[in-house]
Amino acid sequence: MFKQTKKLREMRKMSLVTLQKRQVTTQIFSQRVYRARRFRRGQRPDPCMTCYRWMAKQMMRRGLSTNGHVPIWCWSQDVSDGPVPTYTTARALLSDLEILSGIRVISLRVPMNQCLMTNYGWWNDVVDAVMSGGHPPPILPRKSIRPRGRILDQSENSAQVCIPFIAREWLSGARPLQQSVAAQTASMRFRRLHAS
Repeated sequence: MFKQTKKLREMRKMSLVTLQKRQVTTQIFSQRVYRARRFRRGQRPDPCMTCYRWMAKQMMRRGLSTNGHVPIWCWSQDVSDGPVPTYTTARALLSDLEILSGIRVISLRVPMNQCLMTNYGWWNDVVDAVMSGGHPPPILPRKSIRPRGRILDQSENSAQVCIPFIAREWLSGARPLQQSVAAQTASMRFRRLHAS
């Protein structure tokens, strides 16, 4: 019975989307598996890396090892009630240089046993605590996390999903991030200013 349940859970998949640099799709096809950058030992303290390490520890506690790499953030298409992510989302999360280098919206079908579903609001609380010089909580509050393999209710549309890597067989599509006309104009101005 246990083997059947485990196998069934491995077969169930979540529809996810993630924002990644254009080169990531190339790496997925050439290497079969893409992992985000590695954590480095002895690296000077960086608040962002502190937050990423914290999430990697949360994943490890739940049986999802990132093997020393930064987790990959995704949005669940199964529970969100709108088009995610948008250009506005990208502007809030990425630098101008990252967006100018080309961002892809990558669609994935990921086995649920590789997904850690959390609440985006709680993640922001962790980031705020670290950025203001404090420490993140030792573990995610119970109400902010869902067991692997459980779909969130439709009302909980702030779901983020962390995965340890992207496997080629999970890829179901990739498209350029669509920019609004205003964003394209601002992007051209930025390029002109920094070209000289």
